[in-house]
This record gives sequence, structure tokens and C-alpha cells, in this order.
Amino acid sequence: MKTFLLLAYFAFPTCVFAQGGGAETFHEKARKNFLRLVAESTGTKENALEAFPSDENSDTTKALRTGDLYPFYCESRKSKKNVAHGFAGLTEDGQPLIAFTRYQTGGVTDRPGGLSELMRACEVLDRKKRLAPAETAKRLLWCLDPAEAGTSETMFDAKFVEQLGWTPPKEMGAPRYLPQKSGVMILFYTTSQGLTGTLNYHKYSVTVMEDYTTTHLREDL
Repeated sequence: MKTFLLLAYFAFPTCVFAQGGGAETFHEKARKNFLRLVAESTGTKENALEAFPSDENSDTTKALRTGDLYPFYCESRKSKKNVAHGFAGLTEDGQPLIAFTRYQTGGVTDRPGGLSELMRACEVLDRKKRLAPAETAKRLLWCLDPAEAGTSETMFDAKFVEQLGWTPPKEMGAPRYLPQKSGVMILFYTTSQGLTGTLNYHKYSVTVMEDYTTTHLREDL
């Protein structure tokens, strides 16, 4: 038996170590970093929060993965209210990559905080490589959908709205990139459930500067 284990170790050293030593996955390390930095940036005790999902193949979030960034959300253990939605990953040398609206880097890095790492992963400043506007918009909505809205927002779908018998504001349309003097703007529209079966309409304008500093504006239409 000892001979077999030795042979197995030398044939598959990584697998044996990972199972025996309980090595953390890339996803789990990213989740813990997300939890820690949400706590730091919001002035909350880490043990008062929970971060999800623990499974990188969660049906809720796997479609939003962007490069080395995984989507996560953080909520209060006690109230179960949303604290932050965002993304987290790791650089090649193990440094955390974090993106959520209130993320503060604390002067540890020369990179901007907020959603800058997400926009960098979406490569929005590169016209040839960047994600389609609708894909970038989905990831932004994951981070920007306001917790106080009561019901979650969804991307504007003209056909769906027409099927319900409603007429949306004329300006609403598909997500798009708009070039700026410095950087780019991502413009997109969302809907949320209103009173008595109606719909509410919202406009998001997200500006990304050349250093990936990101600002956003949400307007009710």
C-alpha cells in the first residue's frame, strides 16, 4: 500500500496534494477576498456578512464570468439584505482583483477602485476586443441594480414590453458604446415592476476614463 501511495504521489503530485491538503480553489480565494474587501469598504465586520455563491458553476452567476473575474454577491447574515454585488479574481501573483461600486483600494494599489477592474476585464477601451455592448451592460447591471428598488431590474427588451401592451419612452433602445473625448460611455436601459402591473423605466450612463476610472449615473424615465 505504501508503495502504491508513493507511486501515485509522483505520478499525480498536484492532485494528491490538493485532496490531502484541502487546497482552496481559485474561486474560493476570490470569494473570500470579495467578502473581506466588501467588509472593509463598507465599514462592516466581516463575520456579519456572507458572500455567495460558493460554487463557481452556480446557474445564477456562471454566465457572468469575465476573464479571471467571478461574480459574487454579499449580504447581511442577520437581515439577509444586499450589501454588494460585484466581481472578484486574482492576478498571476495572487493579488486580489475586485470590482463593486463602493470598493475602496485604500491606497494599496495605483489602480482605481469601484468598477474599474470589471471594465478592464471587459476591455471596453479596445474597440476590437471589447465585449458586445449588451454583454458589458449585463455585467454592469449585476453591480448597479439598486438594493432599495424592491424588485430587481432587467435589461430593456422592446418586444417583451410590446407584448405586455405598453409603450416605452422613445429614447429607449439597445445597449451601445458612445465614444468620449477621454474614454468611452456605455449606455443601456432597464425595466422594473411598477404598481398595478405597470413597468418602470431606467437609464444608465457609465463612463470609463483612460485609466479605467468609472463613474455611473442612473435616471428614472
